[in-house]
Amino acid sequence: MKNILKLIVLVVCFLMLTKSVVVAQNSNEIVRMDTIVFDFPEEFPEDFDFKAEFFQYISSGWFPTPFPKQALLFGINGYSNVEEVRNIRSNGFKQTTSPLQGNILFRDRHRAFPDEYFETVESFSEVKTPDQVVPFASASEYSIDYLLQGYVPAFLQFKAGYRAVRSLLTSVDTTRSYLTISGNKKNFSEITTIDVFERRFFFAPKVVIPLYGLYMITEDQSLSSVYYIFGSYDMEYAYSIDVHQYVQLADVKQELRYENGTDIQTIERKSSISTLNKFRTTYQTGGGVDFSIDGFHVQFELFAGYPTRSILTDASWRQFPWGLRFLFGGEF
Repeated sequence: MKNILKLIVLVVCFLMLTKSVVVAQNSNEIVRMDTIVFDFPEEFPEDFDFKAEFFQYISSGWFPTPFPKQALLFGINGYSNVEEVRNIRSNGFKQTTSPLQGNILFRDRHRAFPDEYFETVESFSEVKTPDQVVPFASASEYSIDYLLQGYVPAFLQFKAGYRAVRSLLTSVDTTRSYLTISGNKKNFSEITTIDVFERRFFFAPKVVIPLYGLYMITEDQSLSSVYYIFGSYDMEYAYSIDVHQYVQLADVKQELRYENGTDIQTIERKSSISTLNKFRTTYQTGGGVDFSIDGFHVQFELFAGYPTRSILTDASWRQFPWGLRFLFGGEF
């Protein structure tokens, strides 16, 4: 074992003492390997500033500081609203026997009893009207953002755009009854649905704080990639509204029909609600990823909101928005 170690030491010493190796190239050209410069201290002095040499600007790690820029971002996104509406009554709608609930009641009943609830029996299948289509609550957002960055560890965005929001209020009446052919009294259920479709303009100033990532500018390229959190104050104005209130047989579709020959009947259609709060505000917060390279900019974020006002002036009906938002655009 000692002999092997001595041999290794001798080989290493021989290689270190060898100054050059002559290699023939193209039969005439002689290249001495010891002419290749490996002397890093001569190439990179002790006071060499790597960042200053290769980067015009760089900030990385926790709470990086952005470089100045402006950008326009565009988004088309769907999102959800959690409805806070329990046992309410409002003078803005035709009164119902039971108080109004949110759309969760409607959706759960439809999913739990798909054959019994909200379906037209086969003998009336030729009757296809918009009333017989089971609606679902939905929300979509079309936005444009102005982004403004500077040499501070946060930046601003100003969001404006249009939202289309469909909400459902429901009420179940189990007090109704009818006489069967045999003369017996039988109870049945009616479900009243109020389908509210709003068109809203909105504006939201937004403060974004980069948590972790990189901002970099070189001679040929600019790049940023950061995780961030944000807070915003969302202001909405409902400039247009459509309301459709109708009643529907829930469990006796084969025995009963309304005067129009179907299991559903319109109570009211209108384009206003007398007790509507047209102006509303919501605090939003969330987090996401911000990425840009050479002028192209992308944001992807998760958000949730807390409303400060009820949709109605005489009843507590609030909507808590949440969802994923994708924005893309360019710098200028």
